[in-house]
Amino acid sequence: MRGLDFKNVIKLHEIYETKNSFYMVLDMLEGGNLLDLISNKSLTNFNVMNIISGLVEAVKYIHS
Repeated sequence: MRGLDFKNVIKLHEIYETKNSFYMVLDMLEGGNLLDLISNKSLTNFNVMNIISGLVEAVKYIHS
């Protein structure tokens, strides 16, 4: 994932592993999480289409 560089994919900088856990250093994103955004009843169809379009673009990039 470190080599991924796309506008809709969060940047992974580093991974640290311990005996019981692993930690990922990612870019910090503002604006809350996707579930909270989707749960907000004030989203328009246009907003939902933009979110889904961005997700599809990201998945397409990751799989390429």
